[in-house]
Amino acid sequence: MERQIRDVVYDAEDTIDNCLSTTKGNSFWRRGLNPKRVSLAKEVRFLTEDKIKPMFDKAKMDFANMQIGDGSSTTTLQEPFTKVKKVQLDRQENVIGFEDEENKIITYLKEQKEELDVISIIGMPGLGKTTLASNIFRNPIIEYEFPTRIWVCISSDFRRKNVFLDILSKLTKLTDNMSSMTEEDLANTIRSHLEKKKFLIVMDDVWSAEHWDDLQVALPRRNRSKILITNRQANLVRRPNSRNHHLRFLNPEDCWKLLQFKVFGEALCPPELEDVGKSIARAGKSLEEVAMDYLEELINRNLVMVDEVRPDGKVKTCRVHDMLREFCQIKAGKNENLFQEVRKSWEGIFEPPISKHRRICLHSNVLDFFSSNLLLHLYIVLSSDFKVLPEAVSKLRNTQTLIIDTTSRTLKIKADIWKMIQLRHVKTNASIILLKSPENNQGKNLQTLANISPESCTKDVFDQACYLKKLGVRGRLTILLADNNGKFDSFGKLSSLENLKLLNDVHPNPPSEGQLPCLPPSNKFPPKLRSLTLSATFLNWEQMSVLGNLRNLEVLKLKDNAFVGECWEVEDDGFRLLRLLLIEYTNLVYWIASDHHFPNLRCLFLRNCEELEELPEELANVQSLRVIELHRTSKTATASARKIQDENLSSGGLKVYVFPPDE
Repeated sequence: MERQIRDVVYDAEDTIDNCLSTTKGNSFWRRGLNPKRVSLAKEVRFLTEDKIKPMFDKAKMDFANMQIGDGSSTTTLQEPFTKVKKVQLDRQENVIGFEDEENKIITYLKEQKEELDVISIIGMPGLGKTTLASNIFRNPIIEYEFPTRIWVCISSDFRRKNVFLDILSKLTKLTDNMSSMTEEDLANTIRSHLEKKKFLIVMDDVWSAEHWDDLQVALPRRNRSKILITNRQANLVRRPNSRNHHLRFLNPEDCWKLLQFKVFGEALCPPELEDVGKSIARAGKSLEEVAMDYLEELINRNLVMVDEVRPDGKVKTCRVHDMLREFCQIKAGKNENLFQEVRKSWEGIFEPPISKHRRICLHSNVLDFFSSNLLLHLYIVLSSDFKVLPEAVSKLRNTQTLIIDTTSRTLKIKADIWKMIQLRHVKTNASIILLKSPENNQGKNLQTLANISPESCTKDVFDQACYLKKLGVRGRLTILLADNNGKFDSFGKLSSLENLKLLNDVHPNPPSEGQLPCLPPSNKFPPKLRSLTLSATFLNWEQMSVLGNLRNLEVLKLKDNAFVGECWEVEDDGFRLLRLLLIEYTNLVYWIASDHHFPNLRCLFLRNCEELEELPEELANVQSLRVIELHRTSKTATASARKIQDENLSSGGLKVYVFPPDE
C-alpha cells in the first residue's frame, strides 16, 4: 500500500508540473480545441478516476472498519473527513509572544487618514495571522474606534458574490431580491452603506491579488476607514495607501509558553515534564540540520565512516564501504525510485531510462540531457562544466542543489534561478554573474550562494536571499570593499550568514595589482559570522585588528597572500572565540603574539610560510591547542613548533605535523 501511495503521489506531482510547464499565458485555457489541453485533461481524469479514487475508497473502507478503543466495543467511522476553517470570534484567544505585534497594528488602525487605509498581516500558514487579527477585531480600543466592524473569510474557495452577500448581511437585513442582484449592483449597495460609516473590515486569508482586486470595487475611497487583511503573499495589495506587516516567528520562550497554555490551560508545567516539553517546543530544524542528525546516526551504527572533521567537531567528509554503496544504489534506485545515477552510453543514449526518480546524478553531457529530457522533479544537479547556465534550467522548479564545476573563471546565469523556489544551494568555483534579480520573496530558501561576482552583490539580491548561511564572492573586491560606495553595507543585513569567503580575482592582471587598501569596519560584517576566508587580498597586517573584533569568529583562513608584510603584532582583546587559524602563502617573518590573544585556538595550519622565523612561544600556554600543521616552512619555525609541543600544558596533548617530514 505504501508503494502504491508513493507512486500515485509521484504521478500527481508529474501531472501538476506538466500542467504548469505547458501553460504559457491565458491562451492555453481559452475555449476551443487545444490538443495539449485535451491530452492533459485525459491525463488528469485517468489519474483521479483510475488511480486515486480506487485507492482512496479502499483506504476509507479499511479505516471505517477499524476498531477504536480498548476492544470492549466496536466503533466505526461513518462520516467522511471534512476540512473547515472556522474562526471563533466569540472568545479571546491567547496570543503568546505577539503582544507587541498586536499593539503595533492597533497603532496603525488608529492613525487618522482621509483615504481608505489597507494593512496586511503577512506570514506563512499556521503562524497565527488569523488569531492575531481576531484578537485585534475584539480589542475594546478597536470596538470603540470603529462602530462598524465586519469579519469576512475569503480563503481559496473564493466567490465574489458570496463575499458581497456576506458583507451586506453585516450591514443590513438581507432580502430575497438581494440574492438575485448582479455583482455590480451588490458592490454599489455595499459602497453606499459604507460611505456613511467609519468601518473596519477584516478580510481573512486572501489568497491572491486578483481576489483583492475583485473586492475593492465595493469599497469607498475616502472616509477614514480601515481594511485589515491576512495573507501569505507580500505586495498583494497594489494601492498607494497600503502597508505590509510581516509577522515574525515565535522565539523559543514564547513557543514554550504557548505549549503550556495549550496543554495545561496556563503557563504551569509539572517539573518532571519540563525538559521534554521544552524539547517539543523548540521555533524547528533546517533540512540540513535534520540530514546531519541522520548522518550522525548512521556513523554511530558504523554504516558510514568519517574522513574529515570540521573545527566544530562536525563531519566534513565521509565515505561508505563499496558493498554498502552498491546496496544503497539498488535499494534507492530500483526499489524506491529515490535516486538514480545517469550516464551516457557509447551509443549516445542516457542509461538507465528515467521514470519516477526524484534525485538524479549527472557526471557529464548535462546539456545533452536537458535537450532530450525535461525532468521536472529533478532535485540535485552535480558536477557540470558550464560557461553559461542555460535558460532550460529554470524549468527545473524543484531543484534544491546546483553544484557546477567549470574551467571558466566566470559563469553567466541565463536561467532565472529565482523561479526555482525550492533552490537551497548554488555553488560553483567560477564567479557567478546574475543577469536577473529576485523579487516577491524569491530566494527565501537559499542557504548557499557561491561564488557570486562583486557586481551581483546588490541590495535586491540580499534583501530577497536574506536567510543565506554561506556566501562566496569572487572577482575584483575593490568594487565591493571600496569605502565610498557602500556596497558592503548590505552584508551587515545578512543576519543568518555564518560562512563568508572573499576571493580577490583581478585576472588577467597580476594578483598583486588587486591589493586592497583596507577592510570595512567590523560592524559592517554579518553579525553571526563564524567562518571567514580571505584570498589574494594583499592586506597589511595592521588590518587584522578588524577581524579580531568579529566577536563570533571561530574559523579564519588566510590564503594566497591574503595578508602581506614582514611583521604581525597581534593587538589585545581580539580573536576570543577563534578555534582554527590557517595562513598560507605569505612573506610573514615575525609573528608576535601571546597566549591570551588566542584563548580558544584548537588548530593552527601554516602552509608555504617559508620566511617565518618562529611561532609565538607563548602558544604553549593555550590549553585548547590540539594540532599544529606546518607545510613547507623554515627549519627554525619547525623547531619552535616542536618546542611548543614539549611545553604545552593541555591534558589532551598537542600534536605537531610537519610536511615534508623532518630529514
